[in-house]
Amino acid sequence: MTGVAQRAASASRSGGPAGTASVSRFRLGGLAMAFVQIIEFRTSDVDAVRKIDEEWRRATEGKRTARRELLARDRSDPDRYFAMVFFDSYESAMENSGLPETKSAADQYMQASAGQPAFYDLDILEDRA
Repeated sequence: MTGVAQRAASASRSGGPAGTASVSRFRLGGLAMAFVQIIEFRTSDVDAVRKIDEEWRRATEGKRTARRELLARDRSDPDRYFAMVFFDSYESAMENSGLPETKSAADQYMQASAGQPAFYDLDILEDRA
């Protein structure tokens, strides 16, 4: 799921800015930190969301900067989902967001979701195995 663009589409509908949280750029030892976006959303048709995501993946092959995506469902609330999208950096997330295919998919995600999604933009400070 491409939350950065999804938020931009959501904001364009509401007339507000694309995003409510300011994102700081962290560097540890001079190295740029990885970035993850978590999108919390509700849907009763997760198959529609998966189909949109598969179409986006095909359309952005070789262009997208998302490195990994996870989709999780809340065990206590089966219509509540979390998409976690991993990027090399905040800047690469913004590059991904600027793809026309991402903007198109964001509009489709909004149609498949119930209500406005919540976005969490996170700089990764530690990553341990």
